[in-house]
Amino acid sequence: MGCLHIYTGDGKGKTTAALGLAIRAAGAGKKTAIVQFDKGPHSRDEYYSERNILRSIHEIDLFTYGCPRIRPEGQFRHGTQQEDIEEAHRALETAYQLIRIPTYFLIILDEIITATYIHLIAPEELHELILEYKKNPIAELVLTGRGASRALIKQADLVTEMRPVKHYLHTGRKALKGIDY
Repeated sequence: MGCLHIYTGDGKGKTTAALGLAIRAAGAGKKTAIVQFDKGPHSRDEYYSERNILRSIHEIDLFTYGCPRIRPEGQFRHGTQQEDIEEAHRALETAYQLIRIPTYFLIILDEIITATYIHLIAPEELHELILEYKKNPIAELVLTGRGASRALIKQADLVTEMRPVKHYLHTGRKALKGIDY
């Protein structure tokens, strides 16, 4: 019987913690599925460096969804377009498929909480997914992202909140490949 985990908050480390859990599960010979919401498609010049190694780990299956958010000049694209919403719903459908099959020990829905926070999917849609999961929780289910609601937190078995205390980006240092992305 699996548990619902949440990694949330405004601090750095939510995805990093979830991916660490995936590596731990893989080290134990357990299968993991990672569904990334709003992190753009796979590309030759991969922006998210962790994808390069995750795809090489046999026990981890990676599903990436979202339109590109990083512009060619390196700036982040804010705002929501219809294509972003469509990609989030494709990711949500994959999540439904994965929680219904007994293939995985661990399922990570990376940035799904943020996807609700920025209105790519409705909070009710996430709630319905959790209800579906709880019908037969055969895997551990991890949700990551900023802005977890009290209702969402109440549904979880484990909640970790990342809280910013100090960050070098506030001193003007640019994000560092291999650390920040």
